[in-house]
Amino acid sequence: EENCSSQSNVIAAKIMQIDLVEHLHFEGRQESKTCDIDIVSSDLVASADLIVFPMGSFFASVLVNLLPKGVGRAIVNRKCPKVYIPNTGFDPEMRGYTLVECVQLLIDMVQTDHNEQDLNEDIQNENNIPVKDILNFVLIDTQNCEYAVEVDQTAIEDLGVIVIDVPLVNMETMNDQQHSSSPLSSNECGRKSTRLDPLKVVEVLLSLAS
Repeated sequence: EENCSSQSNVIAAKIMQIDLVEHLHFEGRQESKTCDIDIVSSDLVASADLIVFPMGSFFASVLVNLLPKGVGRAIVNRKCPKVYIPNTGFDPEMRGYTLVECVQLLIDMVQTDHNEQDLNEDIQNENNIPVKDILNFVLIDTQNCEYAVEVDQTAIEDLGVIVIDVPLVNMETMNDQQHSSSPLSSNECGRKSTRLDPLKVVEVLLSLAS
C-alpha cells in the first residue's frame, strides 16, 4: 500500500526539453552540444527491416537517441514499418504526459531533424514529412497491462498512427503476479500487469517486418 500511494502522490512536472551535454557528472549548468549520427548506426537504420522505438525511460533512453543530427532523416528515408512500444508501469519521465503527447513528441523530433538536414543542404521542403514515414504503429495491450500514462487510442489514430491492441502478457505469469509482493508486478491497488511477454512482443514485431 505504501508503494502504491507514494507513486500516486508524486507531483507531476513535465520534462520540457532534453539536450546532449559533454559530461554526465558535472556541477553547474552545461551548454548543450550537438553530434552527428555515426556511420555504423546510419548503416543499421538504412538496412533495417523494422524500426522500433522501445520501452525505456522516455527521455533518457528513447528520445535522447533521436538527438544526434541525421537520425531523423535516416528513419524517414528507410521505408520499413516503424513501431513504438510505450512503457508499462511507472515512468517518472512521463509525468504530465498522455500517450498521444508522447507519440507526438517522437514524430516531432524525427520531423525536426529531417527538416533541419534539408535546410543544411539547401533542399526546399515546404511540406512536413508524412507521419507514415516516421511512425506506423503503437503496440499496446490495454486489456492486461497497466500503462505509465493515459492511453487514448482514438487520439493516436487521429495522428495517422495505427494502434495495435493485442495480448502481450503471459497469463500464467500474470496470475502468479497477483499473489506477488512486488509493487511493480502485482495487481495490488487494482493494477494490471506491468511485464510484457518477450515472446508475444517478438511475434508481433516479426509479423510487422514480414
